[in-house]
This record gives sequence, C-alpha cells and structure tokens, in this order.
Amino acid sequence: DGETQYPIVELPGRNYMQLNRQDVQGSRIPNTSLDDSNPGLRKKPSDGNIANSNNTSLATSRSASFSSNPLLAQRKLFAESQMGRTSFQKLLEPSPSQSPTIAPYRIVLGNVKDTLVKTRKRLELLLEDLPCEYDHMDYYETSDELLEPLLLCYESLQSCGSGVLADGRLADLIRRVATFGMNLMKLDLRQESGRHSDTLDAITRYLDMGTYSEWDEEKRLEFLTRELKGKRPLVPLTIEVPPDVKEVLDTFRVAAELGSDSLGAYVISMASHASDVLAVELLQKDSRLAVSGELGRPCPSGT
Repeated sequence: DGETQYPIVELPGRNYMQLNRQDVQGSRIPNTSLDDSNPGLRKKPSDGNIANSNNTSLATSRSASFSSNPLLAQRKLFAESQMGRTSFQKLLEPSPSQSPTIAPYRIVLGNVKDTLVKTRKRLELLLEDLPCEYDHMDYYETSDELLEPLLLCYESLQSCGSGVLADGRLADLIRRVATFGMNLMKLDLRQESGRHSDTLDAITRYLDMGTYSEWDEEKRLEFLTRELKGKRPLVPLTIEVPPDVKEVLDTFRVAAELGSDSLGAYVISMASHASDVLAVELLQKDSRLAVSGELGRPCPSGT
C-alpha cells in the first residue's frame, strides 16, 4: 500500500478492460482488425453458436483468464503441450499456401518481430560505438511500446473465443515484459564528484565563462540553477577537452542514448555539497538535449 517511485504496469486480470480501437490509432501496429477480419479463428462453443465478441459468457471467462483457477491450469497445460505449441507456431509462421489469406495476428506479430530485430541491432551498434541510422519508430525504446501490440493480441484472442492461446505463452510473455522490461535489469552508474567539477571547469573555461573550480558554493549554485532553467545545450559539439573529461561527457551521452528504462541509480562518490548533485543534473540534461536534437524530437525530460 506504500507509495513507489516506479510506474505501475496494469496486466490483464479480473478488472482488465478491453482496449478501445481509438486508443491504438497512430501506433506502430499495422492497420489490421484482429476482432472480425478472420472469423476462422473464432471458437465454436458447446451450444453450437458462433462465438461473438459481445457474448456475455466469453466476457466472463476473459475477465477471469489471469486468475488462479482450474480452467487456467487446463489452458496452460494445453498451451505448453505439443499440440498447443504447434498451434501457436502456425499462428506465427504461415505456410506459403496461407500467405494470400494471412491471419491478422501474423501481421501484427510479424511487425513486432521485425521491430525487435532492429532494436537488438541498434543496441549492438551502440555497444560497438557505430552510427545507427534507424528512425526512432523502427525500434522499441520502452517496454510499454512492446506491451501495446501484445495486449492487443491478447484482448482480441479472448474476445473471439481463443482464450487457450491467449492464456498460454502469450500471457507468459506479457508478464515477462512487464517484469523485466526491455533490458532484463537496470545499470547503475558511478562517478566521483571531483570528475564532474573538472568537466564543468573545462566547459566554462572553453566558453570563457570563468573557472568553475575557483568559484565558491554560492556562485556555483547560481550558475547551475541558471543553466538548468535554460533550454539550450551548454556543451558545444566541437568542444576540445582532455581525455578524462571526454570520458565523463561520453558516459552521459551513452546514458542519454540508452534512455531511462535502461538505467537505475547514478551514484556520486564523495559528494558533500548541493552543487555536486546539480552538476550531475546539468550534465544529464545537456546530454539529453544534444541527443534529442540530433534525432529531431522533444527532450524526454520535457526540457
């Protein structure tokens, strides 16, 4: 019941609400209807009537799909069986003869697969310090972007009576993405406060703004507060600095490229003044502005 600094991700459960079609407009999902474009995916219930997305009994089973009951255990057992795996594999990989009438789920999940491949390639390029020319819509940056099409498929499968598939490996994947995100675990950064002071000292001297290391705490706070309120980058792209200063600037740039979902805490060793914390805030903000400007989009922090 206590407060938390982390965002709460809503998973399908007893109170899970159906996604509105208008909520997913403008997303990276292809414009394909999952509910009614392929009636062949609908399950025939015991009374002989065709399953309908508005059917009350299906809505009831859908709402309880993520609860711990015998029905869920039975569905899980089927999904993990050879028959269930074969059915799911056919859903993902159509045969050439099925291509003209390809199911909408394969279109959506095929787009997810392509985007994940580009996401992995982008991360490999970043690790190798190579340029990446992908548009930011070609890869996933947050787990929410990956969850959106998965939840859409889950909701559609439940609404057309294919709860066996929805509550199997797809439900497991949704839980994994919500739990571990895109990076499995967050990375903590650590740097000594003196290195940050040396970096700002090199920047202020390069810009003929004075010598940061010689300023008292009051003047440092005034400078840092003013720059944090500004909307322009502080560090020029053509700045020439010593190798140890360049290492600090490169670290902040890589952190800005990876995004907040990949990072945990930033530990400032030997911090003793408020300026030691604000210095890190300023260097982080400057890197975010520079990276966002190169990508042609607003700064993630809103500055």
